[in-house]
Amino acid sequence: MSSRGAFVVSVATFGVVLAIAATELPDRVPMHFDATGSADRWAGRTEAIVTFGLLGLFVGGLFGGIAAATGRIPMSMVNVPHQHWWLAEPDRERRMRGLLRADMYWFAATTMALLTIIVALTLRASRLDKPHLDAWFWVSIGLYLAATFGYLFYCWRSRYRPEPEG
Repeated sequence: MSSRGAFVVSVATFGVVLAIAATELPDRVPMHFDATGSADRWAGRTEAIVTFGLLGLFVGGLFGGIAAATGRIPMSMVNVPHQHWWLAEPDRERRMRGLLRADMYWFAATTMALLTIIVALTLRASRLDKPHLDAWFWVSIGLYLAATFGYLFYCWRSRYRPEPEG
């Protein structure tokens, strides 16, 4: 599956989970948690769904919009390893823009997946007698950060490496 396809799937999944949350969340929803994972701010169901929905629209729109616009973004706004090599020939620049587009869709898909998990974990926490986040929240954040930094390292180290001449 392409990174754009993964982004589309992640947005659709977010929408499905948000719709489920809209029907399953209680009237009082935990919206913020302290360092121990205990709920310390509450909202009504409507406020929670609107907040999550707007957050999803913002993140999806921002990353998706940047990915879609990579063909028109001025190169002065882009920083990739070996940029001079990539910009030396029009075919290389087109290929670099394609790589950037795929990378932005990848980041968009993983970030939307994290938001989806957060909505699901909020729904799960709201059903507990004493609403709290458990280890799954930290596991999710850790996996997201590991994937993000791992992918950035891959891009920095190999993805944008100049091809040998010849």
